[in-house]
Amino acid sequence: MGMRPTLFSLNDLAVELGVRISTISAALRSVPPDGSIEIKAQSCDAWRLATALRALSRRNGNSGHYTNLERAAAVEAALDDVIDGFRRLEAEPDVGDRRKLVGEIGPCIGALDRAIEASAPDGLGEVVRPFRDRVIGELIGRLLDACDWELSVA
Repeated sequence: MGMRPTLFSLNDLAVELGVRISTISAALRSVPPDGSIEIKAQSCDAWRLATALRALSRRNGNSGHYTNLERAAAVEAALDDVIDGFRRLEAEPDVGDRRKLVGEIGPCIGALDRAIEASAPDGLGEVVRPFRDRVIGELIGRLLDACDWELSVA
């Protein structure tokens, strides 16, 4: 079974993040849920951890209390989207249909690239850049291979 982002209810988020239910509820009041989960045979709104962290960060005026967690959660959420995209790509037997999926996966790789770049602490972007370039390059290479494409230098 592949990894998927976990959806949390308001109560679960409060416990996971160590905040009062009223705090997380207020932060998410105007944020659309990322999905729903079943609790005692009832469908309840649910959010990803990354969504909740961004909402708390905005509510706290980006005070920095959640900044590192928020950055890590953004990278994790973007990576989850890339992994899901590659899973669908690799399950598709038709090369033409795989090539159509590139339109969905490409933006996910771009989002991961931006999330990794943004995750670098202030002043350490140069340290993170070689890692980021290698990861993104490897993903683009896998994308090209899956679609039977080759790069050529003009």
